[in-house]
Amino acid sequence: MPTSQNLEEIRKHCSEIALSHELHSSKLEYLGVRAAIRGFCIEFAKQHDVNIVFKNENVPRKLSSDMSVCLFRVAHEALDNAINYSGTRHFYVAIRGFASEVQLVVKDAGVGFDVDAAMKARGLGLVSMQERLHLVRGHLRVDSKPG
Repeated sequence: MPTSQNLEEIRKHCSEIALSHELHSSKLEYLGVRAAIRGFCIEFAKQHDVNIVFKNENVPRKLSSDMSVCLFRVAHEALDNAINYSGTRHFYVAIRGFASEVQLVVKDAGVGFDVDAAMKARGLGLVSMQERLHLVRGHLRVDSKPG
């Protein structure tokens, strides 16, 4: 017979599966990357009982499918990392359009980490984010420090 702890673990896994489905969300295709990331932030905040402030400015309504999926998945990975490692419950996500680029920013005021060590250790999903961005001619910049 499952215990309440087992049931909570099952509920959490089901919720994570539902969020993973959002990686291929029709929102991304039909409503665009702004709406998809905004919706993801709302659901992610509910699931993890955290606060996420979402902003968007001048984001083109129509981006290539590759660019949209990349930005969405990087936002997902960055928030996963922030939730798991930052030690804080308050996050900021912004997507901004400029004349020749789209910028995604994910911030927290957590404990920080050594970026060089994390990149060398191939940890925290940083390499994955970097590789995704490279495929759409983007780049990853991480500003952090321990403490």
